[in-house]
Amino acid sequence: MFEIVKDNENIFILSDEIYEYLIYDNIKHFSIASVKDFYNRVITINGVSKAYSMTGWRIGYAAGPKWIIDACSKIQSQTTSNPCSISQKASLAAIEGNQSVVIEMRDEFKKRRDFMYKELNNIKRFKS
Repeated sequence: MFEIVKDNENIFILSDEIYEYLIYDNIKHFSIASVKDFYNRVITINGVSKAYSMTGWRIGYAAGPKWIIDACSKIQSQTTSNPCSISQKASLAAIEGNQSVVIEMRDEFKKRRDFMYKELNNIKRFKS
């Protein structure tokens, strides 16, 4: 896949990285935008709903080449309403604040995942 994208400058990559901080088992997050050959052709989508447990707050963002983000902003401003100022301020505080809470939440989610995995595997004829 990388060769096809690398060799064709008309292909862009849309990378949904909403689970960036909720990865388990010592696996590290990797952003395709960190690859030099693709940097100018990646549009990264992210938000606060997963890492900060702010589902329903409707705060997301995109990063990418300026001309694409500018075009997205024009479309977005005409097609949806803006989130309330409280949601915006809370999201900014979450992103700029102490990130230890994200690690605590990730660890708790891992415990829940491991529990469910174990219990599901205790069901006869159920295989994961």
